[in-house]
Amino acid sequence: AVVLRQNVFSGVYFILLLIGPFLPKPTPKSFKGSISIYLKVLILLSTIICISQVVFQIVLFASYDSYEKSFDYCSAQGEIYYSIGFNRLDGISFFSIFRLFVVDFVILIYTCAVYLIIRKIFHRHLQQPANNEVTNNECVASGAKDNLKNEEESAFRSDAHDYNLDRKLLEQCNKRRLRKFWALEIAKFLSEITFNVLLCGAAVLNPSITSFFYLLLFLAIATWIACNQKLGPTFEKFRLFVCLYTFVQLSFLFLYQMDYFHSFVEPGNLYARLVYFLNSLTFLVTVEVK
Repeated sequence: AVVLRQNVFSGVYFILLLIGPFLPKPTPKSFKGSISIYLKVLILLSTIICISQVVFQIVLFASYDSYEKSFDYCSAQGEIYYSIGFNRLDGISFFSIFRLFVVDFVILIYTCAVYLIIRKIFHRHLQQPANNEVTNNECVASGAKDNLKNEEESAFRSDAHDYNLDRKLLEQCNKRRLRKFWALEIAKFLSEITFNVLLCGAAVLNPSITSFFYLLLFLAIATWIACNQKLGPTFEKFRLFVCLYTFVQLSFLFLYQMDYFHSFVEPGNLYARLVYFLNSLTFLVTVEVK
């Protein structure tokens, strides 16, 4: 919705999109807290937007003799409607109908499905008492060798006190933990490669002042790796900083898609090109809507 159109309704999704990376990993404990609240807020806002879209179309059909002449996009009223996210659906392509109207219902259905699936997966854990709740370390693979070592020592101490413990079951448990550990290490390695490739792409595909920042970061990381240095915990904080910078850049780029902000920096202006303020209306909006 954020990519296909730029209006107030998409701005709501855009804010929620920026919050998403800061949410904790989906576990039974986090699902009962922030993740559940996040999904419920998204469902609530999507429902309000969908109802508003339907009510607006009903009002257009009921209040005007001709749906095609209900309002003019070139008038002040039409510009306000379009900026909010209300549009006429006559004389436009199926793709325009999808991005202007149907996409809200797709988001609502998809979010509800995700919420119900996660709730079903964690249903057994949610029914357990708080003192018997499975901890995050039991549901998520441990990401450090020290944690793995502590778990093994704890398991062997338990085996020393409980002679009825099945040793074969213990070995299977340790093997499973090792597989999870290596899977997590591989995923971490692939994420680092993907991050560096995307950072390089953002730097060279669209040269500008904003992308020059990505170029400096990529060169710094490449130099650090070339000096045979490992990307430790500091790299995780570094990626968080890059994420915040990207959010600020995307926010300005999103706002620039609205006609109101074109009066400050016109499309094609030298300053707009320097900071790469791209106007996507040329590619997405149909001739009728323009």
